[in-house]
Amino acid sequence: MLFFNRYILELDNYSPIPVCNDEEFFKMMAQFPFQDPDLENQPFPKKFPFSEFVPKVYSQIKEFIYACLKFSEDLHLSSTEVDDMIRKSTNLLMTRTLSNCLQNVIKKQHVGLTELVQIIINTTHLEGSCKFLEEFITNITNVPPDTVHATKLYGTATFKDARHAAEEEIYTKLNQKIDQFLQLADYDWMRGESNGHASDYLLDLIAFLRSTFAVFTHLPGKVAQTACMSACKHLSTSLLQFLLDTDVKQVTMGALKQFNMDIKECEHFASSGPVPGFQGDTLQLAFIDLRQVSLCFKCRLSQPRTSLTARRPMGCQWMRYSLKRPSPVPRHDKSQPGI
Repeated sequence: MLFFNRYILELDNYSPIPVCNDEEFFKMMAQFPFQDPDLENQPFPKKFPFSEFVPKVYSQIKEFIYACLKFSEDLHLSSTEVDDMIRKSTNLLMTRTLSNCLQNVIKKQHVGLTELVQIIINTTHLEGSCKFLEEFITNITNVPPDTVHATKLYGTATFKDARHAAEEEIYTKLNQKIDQFLQLADYDWMRGESNGHASDYLLDLIAFLRSTFAVFTHLPGKVAQTACMSACKHLSTSLLQFLLDTDVKQVTMGALKQFNMDIKECEHFASSGPVPGFQGDTLQLAFIDLRQVSLCFKCRLSQPRTSLTARRPMGCQWMRYSLKRPSPVPRHDKSQPGI
């Protein structure tokens, strides 16, 4: 059972299941308890939100329960004892075997953001199916679920733990991907003029973030918002480190204008609502410190006795400047929840 569960998870394509006709649709409905009136009313072809491993794992758990029932036939146990044995065995299957398999898949290097998003969606649906497994056990043992000392299934905890692990892995991998783009940055702090637009590497990075967050559409709102805020803060901190690097001894106005264009591109991205649910300029505030340091440099360059270059501000002198919010941007619907 351990090997087969791992086989199911590792060979899954981590893509929503497509169906082209009523026969395929109702065949899938028979394999896994899923109800969605909106999906039922959609024209063919259409897709179930989960991938193949959801109905396969669900079927394997049911087969395991049947096997436990068959095993108990020669043990001369009461119905209550059989029910208790099946529930405890099923709990072991989910909390040890299945849980370990899920955790191992999540931690694999080749599992990307798209796969992690699908794992979160899959485990959400499997968690919701636990009540049907409870009913299934009750039906084959004829023992009411409210019986005193009846063992409850721990499936919900197993799938919640896997989902939380996948969420953390998303945050980590997203930041790692951002770092790969940042490695392409090559700021010339002594340049005479800006090139008139944001840096190419940053434009590619923003395009990647937009396409990535578009995939997060089916994630729970809080997960998508946390991932987006985490990514913006990580990007802001990394850009700030570029500017405050000890190797940066002097900065020209041309270099500062170029860097400022990159900051504006980041602020524009934040203000465009890449993920719904943020209130006002909450996401833009991830770049507030970066904007303040840029203003500090601009102030130094604007001083009458300053030549074409300005020395890097020492220590944290820029903290003396009052926080200035980014330029006003269209606000999101206030009825949407913030984070």
